[in-house]
Amino acid sequence: MKGKDLTERVYHEIKRDLMLRKLPSSELFSEQMLADQYHCSRTPAREAAGRLVSEGYLNKYPSKGYIVRLPTEREMNEMRYCCYVLEAAALRQSFHNAYAEEFRSLYELIDRKHDDPDIAYFSNMTFHYELAKLSGNDTIVSYIERLHGLMIRGEQAPIYRGSAYLDEKLPQKIDVKTTADNALTEKERHRRIVDALVARKLEDAIRYLCQDTYPNIPFGEINLG
Repeated sequence: MKGKDLTERVYHEIKRDLMLRKLPSSELFSEQMLADQYHCSRTPAREAAGRLVSEGYLNKYPSKGYIVRLPTEREMNEMRYCCYVLEAAALRQSFHNAYAEEFRSLYELIDRKHDDPDIAYFSNMTFHYELAKLSGNDTIVSYIERLHGLMIRGEQAPIYRGSAYLDEKLPQKIDVKTTADNALTEKERHRRIVDALVARKLEDAIRYLCQDTYPNIPFGEINLG
């Protein structure tokens, strides 16, 4: 494997390890350390790391090396807010573009069992990715995929609190009245989204999407100013 193919392989392996939290967030690592770990020369290691710096996964310190970039609390809240906005838009397009059979195919993703919690997170990300794909809007899908990839490190950081951004205001008025809804598991929240789509109940699907985006907030009625 040479040139761009090698750089692409190293890029994807480092990115995956970043999302799986296999690279420590408090240690500097050099291009040579990356080259040794991913079995390549320094050139593809440098090119892959540079790409991850531009995408927000790493910080670079000249003459010293790289360090994992953890999103700030504000950035986490902004990304979560953006995820909700984009996924709600994708869901609306999917509602008009996709068939009930395509929505039902998502049940297979929901029902898969994963013993490894890291892989289980990818299952969550895959569900949102596949749901967004039904919109047929590749641009929205790519942004959603990138946001979930960046958020995974921040969700493990102590600064993350799961609070909504902009004084708990979301893109529309959503009424979530029962505290029982906040106790649902991830799979149950996903199933409610798909159930609503199959039943052709768009607003219910969006409400359940909101609950899935902000599962830790015991909110009652949320308004957008």
